[in-house]
Amino acid sequence: MLSKELIPFNYKPTLTHYFQKLLVSKNKVLKIYTQNIDNLELMSGIAEDKIIHAHGSFENGHCLECKMKYSLEWMKEKLDKENFLKCEQDDCSGGLVKPDIVFFGENLPDEFLNYKKDFLQCDCLIVMGTSLKVVPFSKLPYSVKLDCPKLLINRDLVGEWELYVNDMEKNYRFVAELGDCLKLKMKLV
Repeated sequence: MLSKELIPFNYKPTLTHYFQKLLVSKNKVLKIYTQNIDNLELMSGIAEDKIIHAHGSFENGHCLECKMKYSLEWMKEKLDKENFLKCEQDDCSGGLVKPDIVFFGENLPDEFLNYKKDFLQCDCLIVMGTSLKVVPFSKLPYSVKLDCPKLLINRDLVGEWELYVNDMEKNYRFVAELGDCLKLKMKLV
């Protein structure tokens, strides 16, 4: 059963999302790769073609039987009245409707699996607000060209930054701004 608590009813974009939107508006972003499923990037006004949802998103859902698409608004409305989301397509036998998010054990979306093309074009990688512990997302920073600068905006050092940021002999293009992400982004703006 899909829990109502999972669906992003009352979430609002943060300054982080608006920082991303600012970078997009200044043509400084090729793509935003996110593990978040809450659609806050879209809600902040970032164009859908700039966002790659590694774990899917709640923007839409689909019937597991006939593949009919359903909107987030439809899912919200139905979950206010019912415990299960059932397909309303006339020629479907009432299959369950699932949000287009990736559950554990499911395959990642094809758009995410094509990341190498984007990462080879990257001329500055910015990584924000992550532990970089979940594979394959944790491997993305290794996918850019060797001479690509990599900026981490985070509470803690993670991934490659743990190895290189404090080792000036081995550090090649790793920069970290550590602390409260919102304050750091305000500093950058």
